[in-house]
Amino acid sequence: DANTPLVERKNMLTAIAFIQTPEAVNAMLKLTKSPLKDVRETALYWVAFRKGNDWADLSDWKDKGLDWSLERRKAEMKAAREKILNEYIAFNDRKNTALRMAKDPFGGQLVLDLLKEKKFPQDLIAIVKPELLKHPDLGVKTQALQLFTDKEASLYDLKQLLKIEPDIRKGQLVFQKNCSGCHKVGSQGATIGPDLTGIGHKLDRSSLMDAILRPSAAIVFGYEVWSVATKEGDSFYGFILSEDSKIVMKDLAGQQHIIAKSSIISKKKQLGSLMPAPASMGLSKEDIADVTAFLMQATK
Repeated sequence: DANTPLVERKNMLTAIAFIQTPEAVNAMLKLTKSPLKDVRETALYWVAFRKGNDWADLSDWKDKGLDWSLERRKAEMKAAREKILNEYIAFNDRKNTALRMAKDPFGGQLVLDLLKEKKFPQDLIAIVKPELLKHPDLGVKTQALQLFTDKEASLYDLKQLLKIEPDIRKGQLVFQKNCSGCHKVGSQGATIGPDLTGIGHKLDRSSLMDAILRPSAAIVFGYEVWSVATKEGDSFYGFILSEDSKIVMKDLAGQQHIIAKSSIISKKKQLGSLMPAPASMGLSKEDIADVTAFLMQATK
């Protein structure tokens, strides 16, 4: 009940969680559908936690249609989000919680959402920044690069870059290290971003180099990036593949997510390109000249 104080609601949920009967399990499962966000998330946490111990034999968990290990981790990260936003909790406790969130793929996305909305605690930004920038999850890392680094090409002069004598062999290495995680050339690379096979037939050297320097200037249709937040507290980042009564999204790991439109509370088109600017990737002028040359000759 929304009129019941938050602390009392949590105490009631905790009480149910320690009752070892099928009725308690069914009651908690019903509460995972509650319209109250705090009740829903806390109930999901308790179900995911208790099904592995005292509630293991009290229900047929396979029939519930959920990945409970994932649900438990998501519930833990959502609880961690509330913890770092609570200024009355000791700094070291909040710091350790923020670090744990930043290292987790789902938690890292929650941290990024707070940073974009300028709601993330200022005293914790320096703590999470290094973890986000080196994150193993491509989606988290890409967003962090865009958030914390200059996305423009102001550090480079196109005319000067065009005068550099490129090394195609080194350009292939630059592509393998920095580009193949998203782009494909021939049989090499991934298909998260546009396939660059044949790019040399579509763009001249100057235009291709400019596209590398300013990735947000011309985003290919179908590769616009969206962020979607749901009533359940979930956050998705990637490409929209289809949209009717449900939205089908593909994240940067290639995994598809089906989201009911009725559960969406926020759907935002990201202004920039998914591709980080070369400065944020630490590319030198020579690297840019080399990878441009590799792409031009490798696709002819």
